[in-house]
Amino acid sequence: MPVKDYGIWKAVPVKYDFEYHYEDPDSPHLSLYYHDNPTEEPEFDSAFRRRYRGHPPNRNRPMEIPGLFRAAINIKSTDRESCLAYWVDHDMGDHPIVPRLSRLDFGFHPIDEAPGFGRRGLDYIRGSLFNTQSGRVLPHDIPGQNNDIIDVLEPEVKKAIDEKANIYLFGSMFDTNDGIHNVHMNQGNIRKFKKDDGVYRDGGLLIEYDDHWTGVFLAFASQAIHTDDITGHAISVDPLTWGEFLQSGGGRRAHGAVL
Repeated sequence: MPVKDYGIWKAVPVKYDFEYHYEDPDSPHLSLYYHDNPTEEPEFDSAFRRRYRGHPPNRNRPMEIPGLFRAAINIKSTDRESCLAYWVDHDMGDHPIVPRLSRLDFGFHPIDEAPGFGRRGLDYIRGSLFNTQSGRVLPHDIPGQNNDIIDVLEPEVKKAIDEKANIYLFGSMFDTNDGIHNVHMNQGNIRKFKKDDGVYRDGGLLIEYDDHWTGVFLAFASQAIHTDDITGHAISVDPLTWGEFLQSGGGRRAHGAVL
């Protein structure tokens, strides 16, 4: 069964926070905070928090910021292969998905109700979203520059905030309706997460600037690069994974074809 409550959230990003290795070595996230009111930014500053001193509305959920929504974006896998596969395209303006996105109203749109999408979201394998061979396999947080997932993601989210861009988050709405997760590939999973497999249910982040569009796409290195067209399950017992494909230079043949 595909991930539930899948849809598209059109919003304005305002703040972000990464969890580093010393904070969470097992399942860290990028928290990208946003709102969906393009005419008036909600209150979430220190003055707002002072009014709730002693009884904050987020007492039991400290990662949430009252007044904002949160995208919980995985930046490490809990699998033995903990790296992520990462793609970015800074020139997505001509992709056919762009005009459909730009026409959406601000807010969350369940994929079954999103106008122009025909109940289909992103699909890393079938949607021609990016050049698969341009991806990188990156660890969570290691010393050095431009060599881990935080290093490559931070400039993208910081620029979106600084330039007051619109963002389009694909993923699953929280049960509490105040955020989104599963902002990554949601098919070809290992056995533990096989129940989440589905086609046209992948997560991702698209950013709309005044003069161009950027797409940011994440997958777990352990996910299969070939999946069933109906179920989204890996189509072999020992599938070729994104980690293997990208670390081999993107040229290894699988099932008679090269992506």
